Amino acid sequence: MIIFLVIALATGTAHANGLPFFPNTNVPDYTAKLAVRDTLDGTDYWRVVQHHNGWTHVEETQGDETYIWYGHFFQNILLSTVKKDGEEIKRFSIRQVEPSYDYLGIKQVKETNDVETVGGEECRWLQIVRHDPPSPVWMTCLTSDGIEVATKVLFAKGKLMSEARLTEIKRGPVPEAEVLPPRQLFDASTWLKPLRTYPDHPPSAVDFEAKLVARASDNPSIDKTSEVRLLRHYPWWFRRREGT
Repeated sequence: MIIFLVIALATGTAHANGLPFFPNTNVPDYTAKLAVRDTLDGTDYWRVVQHHNGWTHVEETQGDETYIWYGHFFQNILLSTVKKDGEEIKRFSIRQVEPSYDYLGIKQVKETNDVETVGGEECRWLQIVRHDPPSPVWMTCLTSDGIEVATKVLFAKGKLMSEARLTEIKRGPVPEAEVLPPRQLFDASTWLKPLRTYPDHPPSAVDFEAKLVARASDNPSIDKTSEVRLLRHYPWWFRRREGT
């Protein structure tokens, strides 16, 4: 079962990312800062991670946009949002996926003998298998208490795609309020006002509600059904998909 809910501008775009890898439920509370490098577009930015009792809050600032994620690794739930200029919310989504149906789901974790010290923390590299080869290679480096202090994604031929490395870490209590989504995201008034840069309401952009049902395919590998519910109240969309 896949449940996917999105509230976003009609012209919004998705930003794919996720939570740190957790080997078990005993990872302690911590706050960490990692330097991220993306070789695809040549950008460098910071990632801040806060973890408390299974829940994680991640923020990345790229230019004038801040990408934010809240989620629980073992409950397979992820809430993500994007803010512009540090305050104006552009996008909000909630995703909960049964692992066997998740495109980026973890199929296998392979241990390696590679040990490294990153940001003063000794860690061991693990390979996260998500797809059959050829496919990108996901790697994570974990401390003895299960904290992810480095990651890297390699192209199938081994060339670096992106990486993140720890620069600062503080183990210790993290308030629950820091890792749970703010109430503002669930307030209707947040979504019923247009962005400052959005054009006036055109007469053709009428409000509507629609339901779409996917037809089964003749191809057994994609023989799945789903139902999508769409609502529009300019300039916002509500989209909910259920099915397998």
